[in-house]
Parts: sequence; C-alpha cells; structure tokens
Amino acid sequence: MSFPVRAGRPIECIGEQILKHLREDQRIEARPALEVHVSKVADISDAVHPIVELTVSAKAEPADADPVKHRLLDLVTTMLTDAGATRPEPSRAAG
Repeated sequence: MSFPVRAGRPIECIGEQILKHLREDQRIEARPALEVHVSKVADISDAVHPIVELTVSAKAEPADADPVKHRLLDLVTTMLTDAGATRPEPSRAAG
C-alpha cells in the first residue's frame, strides 16, 4: 500500500507508527521483514514541503489481507489528518 505524505519530520513519525502498528498485529507474518520506505516523489510544486509516496510492505494470509489493509488505511488516514501531512487522501496501490 502507498500513501502520499509531506516529506520531512511527519513522514518519519508516520513510518515509525506504521511499523509499530504492524508489529503488534498478529496477522502479519514475521518474514519477509516489514518495510516502510519512500518510493517516489509525487509533487514538488511546493519546494519547502514536497509530497512523497510512502510505501508499506507486509505479508499476511490471503484471508487477512483486506482486514489488515482496512485497519492500516484507518490508522494512516487518522495520522495524516492529525498531522496535516498531506493534501490528497490515501490511495491503494499494488501490494
């Protein structure tokens, strides 16, 4: 899953919170390791606060994939709204 996020300090906090959340979710498999990383620059029209794409990779059983994604979407939407970290709404990407 991928989310547009403002670059800088908010993205670090959001990445840490996502990892913490996923590590606590028993539906997430230990291998392969969880990943949260910047996958691309999405918008540089505001050079001071560019928007980047934050991509989250985790593995779960197929039956658990949608519930895990929905819970993660809720978490990230709340964090982005609270932080004012992004303009667009989170979107789903492959994975």
